[in-house]
Amino acid sequence: MKALAQQKKELNKHQDAEIGIASPSELQNNGDMIPRPLHLDIRDIPDMRAFLMSPCPKGYRLECTIKRDKSGLSRFFPKYHCYLSNGGYQYLMSGKKRAHNKTSNYLISYNKNEIKKNSNYCLGKVR
Repeated sequence: MKALAQQKKELNKHQDAEIGIASPSELQNNGDMIPRPLHLDIRDIPDMRAFLMSPCPKGYRLECTIKRDKSGLSRFFPKYHCYLSNGGYQYLMSGKKRAHNKTSNYLISYNKNEIKKNSNYCLGKVR
């Protein structure tokens, strides 16, 4: 009977690991899992589009800084630039509020200067 209970405990532990439930040593005081920072250099990424469209590896986090650019004509439809903030700032992507829409829409691009719907650098739209 004790062996059956031990096997069940091991199976539950294995299932918990598969779905990402943290062990007690990985928990903070409030019970959240502590993700490790992902340190990378943007110059080492061969396909920026694929990198930006895929999720961060499980158990890691990317620390980013978002800066708003509202100079000139961008005052009414500001641009937002996302930078990777590990050490120095490395550019990741930009977003711009789109004009002439009933609801707020933002176009996301991975080129600072070319935030257009028909651009090859366009990643998508966020509402």
